[in-house]
Amino acid sequence: RTRSRSRRTHKVDQLAALRKRLAPTGLTCAASAAYWRVPYVPHPKHEHVGRIGMHLATLSKYKLADAARRQLPLLQESRVRRLF
Repeated sequence: RTRSRSRRTHKVDQLAALRKRLAPTGLTCAASAAYWRVPYVPHPKHEHVGRIGMHLATLSKYKLADAARRQLPLLQESRVRRLF
């Protein structure tokens, strides 16, 4: 699974880079989950951001047996407002 399709990160997989850099410290185990995905953001006016996919990662020196993302109920908002 790749996280390197973003122009804003210059197509760098930041989690892989972080794991490589922190490996000497013993933080070799990781879990990651998406927490915000938007197909297109038309901002700023001069250069649109485009697609956004943000992930939250946990790094540990201990083996992670399981990881789960729990989503809270969404607010009753319009489809457009839920994107932000």
